[in-house]
Amino acid sequence: MSAGTTLIVAKYDAADGQSPFDAVQELQDKHGITHLDIVVANAGIVKIFPFARDVKREDILEHVQVNVLGVVSLFQATRELLQKSSREPIFAPMGSGGGALGKVKADAESRRQPPIPSSAYGASKSMVFWYGVRINAEEEWLNTFVFDPGWAQTDMGNESARNFGLEKATLTVDEVTDGLVQVLRTTSKEKHGGKAVSYTGEVQEW
Repeated sequence: MSAGTTLIVAKYDAADGQSPFDAVQELQDKHGITHLDIVVANAGIVKIFPFARDVKREDILEHVQVNVLGVVSLFQATRELLQKSSREPIFAPMGSGGGALGKVKADAESRRQPPIPSSAYGASKSMVFWYGVRINAEEEWLNTFVFDPGWAQTDMGNESARNFGLEKATLTVDEVTDGLVQVLRTTSKEKHGGKAVSYTGEVQEW
């Protein structure tokens, strides 16, 4: 951490709709936080990789509960503090190529969505992209865009890789986080608002 900075840890459970509101209240009451400049909605789950013909309703709902409703609740809980920022504030949910609908390039035939069964996780991430567009349009003062971190070597990423016979995911955590930090440093609503943005800074096709 940089000199003069402080790390504050607050409990937050993305599966609990009240949890982000409690966390924000704790930040205000116990730590004197009066504004937020950046909120990255990173929490997410992927538990299964079913085909659409096999996926169970309750599994879809479980992934939506965390991956989608968690993002919406976190936005609602932090909105007031973001609005008090002295700069252009950022709300950045974490997306995934698994939820992409667009092509690799505008003139390409291949699609960004990987050809794997992901009818719980992938579908939930498609909804996250929708909310990224919608929040950015509704909140003119807020730069909202959806990060696409690539296939990072997190616990979740590596577990997913093993499900498909690979040792680990393709990108190191340092590669991804360094890229994400650089995007946060250089972003603007005009540049990235309402878009899907790779950890490299490239704007992705939906």
